Amino acid sequence: LTEVCDLDFRTASSDGIGRWLRIRGRAHSCQGKRTIARGILINIGRRKAAEEANSRLAAIVASSEDAIVAKTVEGIVTNWNAGAESIFGYSAEEMIGKPVSLLLPPGQEDEGARILERLKRGERLEHFETRRRCKNGDIIDVSLTVSPLWDHDGRMIGASKVARDITSAKRAQTALAEREAHLQSVLDTVPD
Repeated sequence: LTEVCDLDFRTASSDGIGRWLRIRGRAHSCQGKRTIARGILINIGRRKAAEEANSRLAAIVASSEDAIVAKTVEGIVTNWNAGAESIFGYSAEEMIGKPVSLLLPPGQEDEGARILERLKRGERLEHFETRRRCKNGDIIDVSLTVSPLWDHDGRMIGASKVARDITSAKRAQTALAEREAHLQSVLDTVPD
């Protein structure tokens, strides 16, 4: 007798879909000539579909150019993607387990608590413009979308944030407004 083993496999079908199954059992050798497997078949289709969906979502988060960050209700970073590394300059190893408040510039220290209170009321903040501090000390403009994270019992366990660096766009917008104001002042001084 061999040890109990699990083997996951997908069946072939004429429609090309097939089903995911797991066989759990033992292989028995009968006088060295034949091997007989005894066990049970378990339909694991739902679990495999959930695993595949989670893998797709993880790949999307990992490859996003936007910063995608998750934190606990206490403000401790639990997830930090490559986009967050690129935008803020901190590696995942540097930020996971640390307070997200490291990103708050001077004068905005209470912003995190205000956002958390709004989330507890069930609000979702979309395209909220604010500022954040990078590892090198630069203050950048960001557009944030913040959503609460709930457990299976409906308790808020944290928040997810998607941040997009809008510093260049804000600078371009300011420069355009300054040029328009200058042009308007020139036009205002030209006699009729």
